[in-house]
Amino acid sequence: MNEIKTARGIRKMTQEQLGEMVGMSKQQLSGIERGDRNPGPKVLPLLADALNVSPAYLRGEAEAIPVVDFAGGSTEMCAVISCETIDGYGALYLVEHPEVGPLPVILADGVQFTPSDWQGELCASADDAAEFAWVDARGNDAIMLDGLPRIMA
Repeated sequence: MNEIKTARGIRKMTQEQLGEMVGMSKQQLSGIERGDRNPGPKVLPLLADALNVSPAYLRGEAEAIPVVDFAGGSTEMCAVISCETIDGYGALYLVEHPEVGPLPVILADGVQFTPSDWQGELCASADDAAEFAWVDARGNDAIMLDGLPRIMA
């Protein structure tokens, strides 16, 4: 289950740390990550909770959202790793992009925002959004208001 390894990497957790959180040894977790073992219906929710992802993501059945690549002019369907609702604004998604790996995406009022110069840094929560420069799906710079990107009028 590469999804566990991916989510663990995003959260900067070792196998030992994750195993301790869910009551498993490093060897058991390693076997699950390699696909040699099945986490089972009791362990999968524990892993998902510890990694702050959905069980569907860990099973490889996550919801996918379209993410527009403004530079390449293409749209990729990306599996949702996690989603944080931002009250009165929209949602911050962490998606698995097939070319760049984990990517933060903000959807607000029908507008998609992605980091303008993606270097692999993670925007793990809405509180982190102010640290990034964002662009809309056409590649236009977003303005920041209250720490969140907005379209320029």
